[in-house]
Amino acid sequence: MITLVTGATGFVGSNIVRSLALKGHEIVALDIAPPTELVNRYLGEWSHLITWVEGDITDVSKLNSILGPFPLTKIIHAAAMTPSLESMERDGSETMLNININGSFNLLGVAQQKRIEKFLYVSSGGVYAGNPPTQIMKEDIHLYPNSLYGIGKYACEMITTRYGQLHDFQTVSVRFASVYGPMERETGHRSVMSLVCRWTGQALRGEVIDRSQVSKDQDFVYGQDVGDAVTHILDSPYLSHQVYNIGSGVRVSNAQLEDAILKALPDTKFSGVAQDVNSPPQRGLMDIARLKESGYTPPSDIYSGIKKFIAWRKELSFLD
Repeated sequence: MITLVTGATGFVGSNIVRSLALKGHEIVALDIAPPTELVNRYLGEWSHLITWVEGDITDVSKLNSILGPFPLTKIIHAAAMTPSLESMERDGSETMLNININGSFNLLGVAQQKRIEKFLYVSSGGVYAGNPPTQIMKEDIHLYPNSLYGIGKYACEMITTRYGQLHDFQTVSVRFASVYGPMERETGHRSVMSLVCRWTGQALRGEVIDRSQVSKDQDFVYGQDVGDAVTHILDSPYLSHQVYNIGSGVRVSNAQLEDAILKALPDTKFSGVAQDVNSPPQRGLMDIARLKESGYTPPSDIYSGIKKFIAWRKELSFLD
């Protein structure tokens, strides 16, 4: 049994590959560029299970040629372009939609040709961005995505579901909260890092952290937990739902984040005045009841997650 992972050198993709390898999957790891030294160091322990291939998911003929020799049984489609600023969305609209929508359709075509068992589409918590921030974000609520990225992700969820129904393979989509952890870094399709990544980097470099320039309370979920959750969903023989939220299920305040960093790095210095603790959250909390009912609960809270993340950054001297 061979599982294809697209976007495999990326932040989330590399954590998915790691979790699959830990479970003994043979993996075809696809990305537009070859793995960097950092990726090879992160995944080198499982190199005997991973076959790296380079390919552009928007080029359907090359995609079919590259993947032709592999008897794929499952696909995790994690490749995407993630514009974090409106200016990036505006300037890169055509490229983003080509990658995120046409690329996804091309992968569904591969799934059909290979007669795979299951296709897992990596969507995003960005589909909830237009909903009221006080609302609990359950998978079946009505959605109002307010960016081309979120709209495209939601559209691809529905396309994936219907395509699987038409061509007789199982499909499922997953939506992530704010992911942080090992392998978070700038890439060609990802340019803005999580608050946890920025703050832990500043702390490790001995810089003073300005607590006044923080985002509002968020649900932070550790990257390796995300990889494990995706692998759990992929390997589950029966799923009750088409869409699953993956988060910690808990909002983390700015004060808690600061406290977690200080517990891991007591010499960290902060300046500035924190935001009003009574201000509304940035986004509604993602409900993870479905994930828990499926048999997986993310084990890392913000304290243990930051401790592990900092240890990883120290081990690899990854302080940027």
